[in-house]
Amino acid sequence: MKKALLFIRVDADSHIGTGHVMRCLALAQEWKRQGGGCIFLSAILPGEIRERLNTEGMLIHDIQEEAGSEADA
Repeated sequence: MKKALLFIRVDADSHIGTGHVMRCLALAQEWKRQGGGCIFLSAILPGEIRERLNTEGMLIHDIQEEAGSEADA
């Protein structure tokens, strides 16, 4: 039985958030291993982190609003 699609909301830059993204990646890897799908949602995501998620086969959806803004919520 295929699991539901998991949406993970992350933001990171050179100062904060990278650890959160990596912990979420570990969860997403296990979810995917068990047959689920995963999409990362992000307004800010540096190229090297984006590349790592892509390498792991994760889909990324870019949020066009400013991170933390009312429109982002």
